[in-house]
Amino acid sequence: MNGGHVFHHLQKVGRFDEASARFYAAELLCAFEYLHDSLDVAFWFKSGNILFDSQGHITVCSFNLYTRQGESEDSDPKKWPEYPPPELLVEDEDTIRVIEQGKISYEAVNWWTLGIFLFEMLTGLPPFYGEDPETISRNILKQEIQLPTSMTPSAKDILKQLLEPRPERRLAVHGAAEIKAHAFFAEVEWQRLLQRGFTPPFQPERTAGAYKHYGVTYPWKPPPSYEESFRERFAGWIDPDSLLIISRRNITPERADATDKSNNDWKLVWLDAAQEFRFVNRVTNEEARVPIRKSYNPETASVHDLSSPHIPSLPTETQKLDALEAAMNNEYDLAIFNLLDHGLNLNTPLSIKGLLRTPLQYAVMRNKSDLVLAFLSRNTQPLDRAATTQALALAVEQQNVPITTILLTNGAACNFRDSDPPGDKKPHFQGEGQFSDDWLDFTPPLVRAVQYGNVEIARLLAAHGADVNAEYHDLSPDRDQTIHFTCGRVVQLAMELGPPEMARFLVESRADVHAAQKTVYRYEKCGFVERAVYQRVVAGLRALERGARSRSGSPGNVMLDRG
Repeated sequence: MNGGHVFHHLQKVGRFDEASARFYAAELLCAFEYLHDSLDVAFWFKSGNILFDSQGHITVCSFNLYTRQGESEDSDPKKWPEYPPPELLVEDEDTIRVIEQGKISYEAVNWWTLGIFLFEMLTGLPPFYGEDPETISRNILKQEIQLPTSMTPSAKDILKQLLEPRPERRLAVHGAAEIKAHAFFAEVEWQRLLQRGFTPPFQPERTAGAYKHYGVTYPWKPPPSYEESFRERFAGWIDPDSLLIISRRNITPERADATDKSNNDWKLVWLDAAQEFRFVNRVTNEEARVPIRKSYNPETASVHDLSSPHIPSLPTETQKLDALEAAMNNEYDLAIFNLLDHGLNLNTPLSIKGLLRTPLQYAVMRNKSDLVLAFLSRNTQPLDRAATTQALALAVEQQNVPITTILLTNGAACNFRDSDPPGDKKPHFQGEGQFSDDWLDFTPPLVRAVQYGNVEIARLLAAHGADVNAEYHDLSPDRDQTIHFTCGRVVQLAMELGPPEMARFLVESRADVHAAQKTVYRYEKCGFVERAVYQRVVAGLRALERGARSRSGSPGNVMLDRG
């Protein structure tokens, strides 16, 4: 069963097409029928019991699957279906509870559950969804079934019959043959299916992961924040605060009102006699030599390379980059402006406090709008598009509206291209506190705006062409955040984190709430989201979409009478 849970895979595509859902439901039907006919035990199915094998066929598996006939299950709610049928629920005043099953037909319960599974496969959400177990219970007892108008008549009919609230009228009351004979399964060759004579819709890769149910007897408890879980993990044997600083990929952003630590006492001068730059303090006249930069490239000719047949123009590009890196690390802003008078290609990443960053990215990190403007206007070569977008993402992360506006006004692209990330290379540490050049953040700027809940910047980015359907991957939380959608689409992140107007804005901007996403990015597989969180986000987005459609007069769902 190394293909993983079926309903985890459903997250990545949003919903199965009808042919795929029919195939999986047919294999489930055969499994249910076999268990009903062959075993003298009661059993209840949950979504986590349904897995793929390595070839993509359905497999039913659980240690809690079986119970002796007539055995009470009140003491073990983990054995109950997530969405039990109405006959298992009883309403007492203001509460609804699951009753002891007694003589209730577990076969009828399982056919109801088959309908629940098929509904979710076709629509992406279970019927009767609610944000808490009590709401789910009330919906099961009182809510009418809502189905998309685009669903075929046979699919609508079989769901209506499987989700019949009265067990004596439910499809298959006289056996599984009733379901097999339904028009929805008219094209299925049952004998060939039992012999696994059909090729499954897709072959899953080897997948493993925890599965957390959500339903009437499976409440959801929010997990601790990143910082809370980190402190709990390391409490008692080391100071968690010392590790929190270095453990996270994304350092808490330096806000736009951060104190400017620049030192304008130091200027940069070129000494013709020595053929080198020197830093000179304007107050004390102290001089300091420019060190060779840590990210020095030996392939670049220097003034001391006497083997070169050509006499380099002075100062050389290497000397200018050495001086620029030293000036940026010491925040000698005046020296940086002096250096720009010599002409400089600003696309070379330099080592800034152990991070490889372009000069423009440095200026954004330090909230230096004057340097940002200078780098945009005084570069000898066009600035690298992807690196400029990364600088824009840094400005957004720091919630610096003025610098964000400057970058956008000067043509910074809001979106990365598919070819920008460096493929399947893993990051590697190359010494001197640096990671390899190919390990840079390609999280779209709009995702950063959503992560920090800044609707103003999100609107600004969208007005300049930001993709409201952008994907992101491997997103790390800030210290006070818990992010379940670490891979996904920007509208999903907005729905999870809020504020409400962020997701509403994206949906109104035509974000596709049904779009599938990649399951593998660069060198790693994208993980799955806890079932309760995923369903809450999907349900919330669809509610926003229905609201937008109702305002435009577009149909979305049809209600089917339960009686």
